[in-house]
Amino acid sequence: MFKREPWERLVYSELIRRKQAEVLNWQINKPDDDDDGGFCAEKPTDAGGVWTTAETVFILLKYKLLTPSDSRMQRAKDWLLRHQNLGGDYGSGWPLINRGNSFVDTTARSILALAYFKDDPEVVECIGRAKDWLIENQNEDGGWGIWKYEDSLVSATSLTLLAFRRLVDIFPEDENIKLAILKAAAWLKNAQDPDTGLWGFTPITKGSGVEPNNASTRVAVYTLYKLGEDLEEYLPALKSFLEEFKKEGRWRTIYETYTLKYFGEGLDQRLSWFNAPFVVLMLVTYARCVPGSVDIKQIIDGAESLKLFDDTYQEREVTNISMSDQDIRPWASAQFLRGLLEAESYLQNNLDEYVTVMDRKVAVIEKAGMLHSMPLVLPFKKQTGVYASMKFLMWLIPILALSMIGISYLTYMTMVIHEGEVIMEEGIKNPIVVSLFAVYIVTFFVLLLGYKQNIISKSRFTILYLPIWALVVVSTILFFIDRLEEGLVVLLLIGLPEVLSLIMNKSKHND
Repeated sequence: MFKREPWERLVYSELIRRKQAEVLNWQINKPDDDDDGGFCAEKPTDAGGVWTTAETVFILLKYKLLTPSDSRMQRAKDWLLRHQNLGGDYGSGWPLINRGNSFVDTTARSILALAYFKDDPEVVECIGRAKDWLIENQNEDGGWGIWKYEDSLVSATSLTLLAFRRLVDIFPEDENIKLAILKAAAWLKNAQDPDTGLWGFTPITKGSGVEPNNASTRVAVYTLYKLGEDLEEYLPALKSFLEEFKKEGRWRTIYETYTLKYFGEGLDQRLSWFNAPFVVLMLVTYARCVPGSVDIKQIIDGAESLKLFDDTYQEREVTNISMSDQDIRPWASAQFLRGLLEAESYLQNNLDEYVTVMDRKVAVIEKAGMLHSMPLVLPFKKQTGVYASMKFLMWLIPILALSMIGISYLTYMTMVIHEGEVIMEEGIKNPIVVSLFAVYIVTFFVLLLGYKQNIISKSRFTILYLPIWALVVVSTILFFIDRLEEGLVVLLLIGLPEVLSLIMNKSKHND
């Protein structure tokens, strides 16, 4: 059985610590400079950006990687306070970078970050101005756009609702906050597509041409969930979509960058390092908000894929292979960290289920660093009785093969010793070899079927299984033409590493 080790040793703690250090490296350290404490907007040479600073502070404090009293967080807080627009045409919100028009979503993000410093009177005063500006800029329909008079957006409205949820704790007597929440929540509910159960960037109505997407759906479902809404009335169509997703093993979306493949391939090559964390956030959000909608294996695979992406990213850095600006944005690093933290949090809260899955799914992508893969374990999608039987058979084959060949070889040696000369054309050897060959052939066709059904990845099938089966055929032919010793050596090359791998892995996980 997979050992129930302390959480720190189970999954992603080392990677999280490394990503945390990477994120903190983006903080600007220029004492006595107005930009000190902010997080770079785009590149290491950039000035601080509101979006990146607010999001990074929020993530580091939400997941308790740092405390509000930490000097780095205090400097970031002071940076946000200094860069709030104060009156005039720009209002009292925050700009996207560090100057210019106030944006609704950056203002909401700044409130979410600064809410962790609510014991500071200066922060409360600052948040109060931002609150008034957001209420003033709420559209008549109840939603929020990028700024006032812009069409209401699902993302901006959802983010602002999350910020207002925190404002209730800071300003419990302000009835305007509660009224704004009621209006915005009603708008968000009505923005759902009644046919698909999904959300688009704007409300989906007949003839609007707006397509649903997972990014908007995730943030809408999460927001309604955090507001304490009863999601049951929104779930029928959404559950239908999620069931279809579970069958296909991937997200169906009009955006190629939100596609994720499971079961051996890791992340789809079309999924950029920048967007990968959003897929994991979607998985965890749906798993929490819509019980039974996501298999825990999918969250494990998604998090492993993040690890795989990070390995590739680190390798590219070392070899100086150029990467796009999109891949090195500080905000992307913060989101990458958030994706890992959400996966870790969910798996920790479902540790028993995680252990159960890992008992079955012992063949995990080796690069992900969770477990050593065992090549002859089938990564079937569903843990059925057939799967369990085939997995047992695949473990048993190397041991069975060695045992049968050992018996054949001992029989051969015994007959040599007693008779001095052996003629075994119709003796014990051939039936054993035929049986062995039949077992391997049947198993090979099971593997081939798994490949054809996209259960086994092409790379795994080509690189791992085909060479093994080529050696099996060679060894069997050698047996048939009475080259027993050579055939035994060839089969030992196949079977012994598999047996040792099995023994080492089982002992490792039972220590």
